[in-house]
Amino acid sequence: MRLYGVLTAFVLGASLCQAFQLGLTVPPSSVDSAKLMQEVTEYHNELYKLKKTSKKAVELRAMIKSHVEKYISNNLCVRYILNEFTEDHMNQNTLVVVHVKVVDPTNVNELGNRYQQLNFNLIDDEGNTLRRKNDVKESRVAVTIPENPREDAYFDVCYENQMIDKSWKNKGANKDIIMSVEIGISEIVDNLEKSGTALKPVQKQASDIEQEVTKLVNQFVAQIIPDETASRNFNEDLFSKVIIGGIVASASLVIVGVVQVLWLILYLKQNKMI
Repeated sequence: MRLYGVLTAFVLGASLCQAFQLGLTVPPSSVDSAKLMQEVTEYHNELYKLKKTSKKAVELRAMIKSHVEKYISNNLCVRYILNEFTEDHMNQNTLVVVHVKVVDPTNVNELGNRYQQLNFNLIDDEGNTLRRKNDVKESRVAVTIPENPREDAYFDVCYENQMIDKSWKNKGANKDIIMSVEIGISEIVDNLEKSGTALKPVQKQASDIEQEVTKLVNQFVAQIIPDETASRNFNEDLFSKVIIGGIVASASLVIVGVVQVLWLILYLKQNKMI
């Protein structure tokens, strides 16, 4: 159930593009999507500890790809290819704002609304979760897409219509939503000016804080990976030295013990004590 956002967009300029507002119907998810993406996150964490060319790393990347494909095929996802919207994604971060609203969330299906929830998940082209929100009714989400050297880089905006009550009585219900996506700071500012919408001071501060937190998280992740690698290499080197030192010390003790026993035997023989 993958939709391509590039088909729903029109170009406003060399680097400005806006997604049309989309009306979508999200069917119930047929898998435990949260668990699936949690496993992907665990695989990524394990992958960071390995050399890229190692056999285990290759296996993990294959598992990540398989999990992400399964996730996308069992949920409603809209794909946006960055170079269709901006020319700068290879050199700098890209700000994306997604506005989603559930249509009449209280009057579709009583059981469906009591025992289902709509989750929002934005993932990059490697399956990393950049932003996630559970039980969405109406939400405006700002996400910073890290710079990506790939020309065909993309991100997926996914919706999980997750069954909370999985009993046979709950048949599940579709969720109708309206979604719009804005890509690029200039585009977002232009849309606010055109619509005459001005953020309230508190909302603006919250938006600024959200952007700063996202930026800090991205910087932290970018810094911690090489630091973790250097720390791991140091620990492994120290561990190797300790092991070698222990072996040398143990061997020395054994040799000294053998020499002492031989000397004792020789002494006893010379004194005709044995």
